[in-house]
Amino acid sequence: MKPIITAGRRGFEYLSLVLLRRIKIRYRLFNSFVLLSLLPLLISGYISYTDSTHAIALRTRVFSSEVVRQVVINVQLQMAQINARNQSFALSEQVQRTLSQRAGQDPDPSAARLEMVNALIDAYGALDFVDQKYLLDQHNHFIDTQVFPQLTRGVLRFVDQAPDTHGHTYWGSYDNGAGQQDIGLIHPIISKSSNQLIGHLFLAISAEHFSSIFDRVDLGLESKIFIVDASNGRVIVWPRGAYFGAEQASIAPALQSQIALSLRQGGQERYVSYLDRSQAKIWAAYARIPNTSWYVISSVPESKLTAEAQSVRNKMLLIGVLCLLMSLAFAAIISYSIAAPLNKLVDKMQHGSGSVGPYPRSQHGDRAEDELDRVGHSYDIMHDAVNRKIEEIKQMNASLERMVAERTRELSLANEKLTQLASYDALTGLPNRNLLDDRLQRAMVAALRNHHSLALMFIDLDKFKPINDLYGHDIGDLLLKEAAERIAACLREADTVSRIGGDEFIVLLPLIEQAQAATTVAEKLRQALCRPFALANRQLRISASIGIALYPQHGDNERALMKSADMAMYQAKDTGGNAVTLGAEPPWHERAN
Repeated sequence: MKPIITAGRRGFEYLSLVLLRRIKIRYRLFNSFVLLSLLPLLISGYISYTDSTHAIALRTRVFSSEVVRQVVINVQLQMAQINARNQSFALSEQVQRTLSQRAGQDPDPSAARLEMVNALIDAYGALDFVDQKYLLDQHNHFIDTQVFPQLTRGVLRFVDQAPDTHGHTYWGSYDNGAGQQDIGLIHPIISKSSNQLIGHLFLAISAEHFSSIFDRVDLGLESKIFIVDASNGRVIVWPRGAYFGAEQASIAPALQSQIALSLRQGGQERYVSYLDRSQAKIWAAYARIPNTSWYVISSVPESKLTAEAQSVRNKMLLIGVLCLLMSLAFAAIISYSIAAPLNKLVDKMQHGSGSVGPYPRSQHGDRAEDELDRVGHSYDIMHDAVNRKIEEIKQMNASLERMVAERTRELSLANEKLTQLASYDALTGLPNRNLLDDRLQRAMVAALRNHHSLALMFIDLDKFKPINDLYGHDIGDLLLKEAAERIAACLREADTVSRIGGDEFIVLLPLIEQAQAATTVAEKLRQALCRPFALANRQLRISASIGIALYPQHGDNERALMKSADMAMYQAKDTGGNAVTLGAEPPWHERAN
């Protein structure tokens, strides 16, 4: 240990007494003062910049990942709504009959084709987000032979290249022939009797239908959020008002490669960095939409991500430059105040008179130390400035955390609103068909388990259309709302009333003792709806045709029960309306189905 200490002491003596003494003292003082002044500022500035950049990047990653996850959920909700409509259309008797005839090579008259075209228009004509709609048979031949070939070439390629989804809807994108990518879906139509594929339903969905999801998403920092098809790397959905030119219509090859690798590995979401076409570094969070090759991507340039931290860094550099200039001036003064007397003493000794005896002693006056005090004070000022900047960065980080929390709450509220719209009728606030189907299935399971009956009523408002046509949709909407309130007032809390469209309602009584109880409730509903409606200073009168089906007497499954109640309602209307009709027990083969 002693030899090491000795060697260290010798090295220190060589550096300080030999090597450094070859440099003039004023330069040693000058350089030492500058280094001592700038070194704390550089170190603290570097640490502050690194920590703040890392914290901002981490919070942006968490926020961006949560945003793309919420967007994926919202896209799935909208896709589920469209899939439910497609399933209802595919199971309609009209579509099943026509496609089954074509599959069996039966004659296909023009009247049948016209019937299917009209069915498509009735089902999807009022939907502004459906750009194209075609019905194809099992050989991918268009039912409507009058379509223009130049409009359907891309559709046929899309249908031919679609993978086998085992009866599920396939979502993808295709070239519409104009060099643009459109969103398309293919819904396989399965025969209810043979359980075989008898055709396909093709829909071209407007990208703006999904763009509305981005309306309340504001990432800031010049971020971009969009949906891309990983199979071809093309952008298919972007926020409304955003511009995606020819170069922006497809994502950067580096990002496309990472997404393709994630798709092969089965990954659902990641946060990565890549270089765009201009070689700028971009950070992106992406998440896959299940059962598709689509990814929701949120990207932000690294330069924008670190802009605030860089602004603080630049200010610190400016302070450093100013401090450097001050240090140079102070160092020059102090080094001169020390070096000048020494140089003067050396000159006197060298140019002395050569008298015998010791060199004359130098006469030193009082030496002021104000310059050194000022340097120390300047150092304190710099240290305080660094601490203030660090505190500002902490405050910015806290502000970013609050913003992330606020945006997360906004997305949660938007998600709750979408869930409300997906389960309830927008006009009356009653459960819609989706929620009714869920409650009916639960009630049927409970009835089967507990050996009791339930009742399903189809209600159609008589004379509603003339009133709606004569007084306008505003009066018609008010009438529908009050009719819904009257129906709900006649029911128990456990019962369900649902508006399924237009002037039609469905009532579910999950627990009844006998058929008489259902007819009693139906008669009560009929009488309530026959009372005058006081709307807009007018007394309006309508009536109701009500069809009742009992479970399991009139159907032991949801479809049979719905059909029995619907037929009973039409029997009531055929008698002139304003009547209650109890359904009949279906034939054995229908109950089996």
